[in-house]
Amino acid sequence: MAPRNLPTLHRRLLLRTMGGLAAGAFGAVALRADELPRNTDPRAISGDTVEPDWRERLTVTVGRKKADLVGVTDRVIQAAVDYVARLGGGAVRVLPGTYRMRNSVFLPSKVRLLGSGSDSVLVKEPSVTTRLIVDGDHWDQEVTLADPTGFQVGDGVRLVSKDPYGKGTNIVQRTLIAAVGNRFKLDRRLEERFHLAGDPGIATNFSLLQCTDVAEVTIENLALDGNKAQNEMLDRGGIGGFELACRRNIVYYQDGKAVGGYGSRRIGRDVCAFDRNLYWNASGRPVLFGDKTLAEWRAAGQDKESIVANPLFVAPEKGDFRLRQGSPAAKIGFEPWDLSAVGPRPRTARLK
Repeated sequence: MAPRNLPTLHRRLLLRTMGGLAAGAFGAVALRADELPRNTDPRAISGDTVEPDWRERLTVTVGRKKADLVGVTDRVIQAAVDYVARLGGGAVRVLPGTYRMRNSVFLPSKVRLLGSGSDSVLVKEPSVTTRLIVDGDHWDQEVTLADPTGFQVGDGVRLVSKDPYGKGTNIVQRTLIAAVGNRFKLDRRLEERFHLAGDPGIATNFSLLQCTDVAEVTIENLALDGNKAQNEMLDRGGIGGFELACRRNIVYYQDGKAVGGYGSRRIGRDVCAFDRNLYWNASGRPVLFGDKTLAEWRAAGQDKESIVANPLFVAPEKGDFRLRQGSPAAKIGFEPWDLSAVGPRPRTARLK
């Protein structure tokens, strides 16, 4: 049989053909998805974010005795939290007792941390502080301590140093994960400069609870004791026992004040540190922090690198808080995200 001369499909033609098929298929899928009715009775499907309203999820208890996980440290609470999160979320119930904390409890999404009221106490262990004796740079993931006494693997630590190029103070929060002598490995790279010229220091300062980039987290009926009498803050920037940090936020309002009277009267940076925020009073009235102007607020140590400016939302009166091109929010390091599912929504809308 004589061989047939089949047409040759060149690589570029193949890529163009496949690209066109993929684009057409995607457009058809997108069109069909828009035409589908709202799902008011969803099923659990792998990869789908919409699920039924499950009435029961996993609950794990933590306590001194007669609990699923027995112990009285941050490690046992963290172990329970991680276990529940791995199985899709649920509750960790902290039974009565005093729990000694050497690091934060890091809460992931879809976890409820439930205490027993004033009988469930998370108390921070006394802090230790020392200096660094070797320069640290952005990509370094270890530090060398002048005196390692009191520092342990697993500790939450705070590092503070003046920036060698005059860009303010560098502050990072890390966990010690390995050690040999006075050298400790960190859970992540430094991401900032900690040169000896900036007098870098390290201390076991941390928040008792930490939530970062999470959703659907509940914390109830816990007593938090920052043990201030036995904790020296390396820099009072809001990362201590019960301290907060309010940074890189857009505060947009028409009534009231940027910070209320109660908060402005308790302005110590060991309570809450404000910085790199954008404030705007849409009514046209001055932005006030209690009874203080921005200049007076800064004189108290707050919001020194914050700005007062119109954030340039697309249409805030219609609930469209996307940022327009050229928004000054970029100056504070604000990172926009998808706002389509933010805020109250009818139940049927959330079940698309």
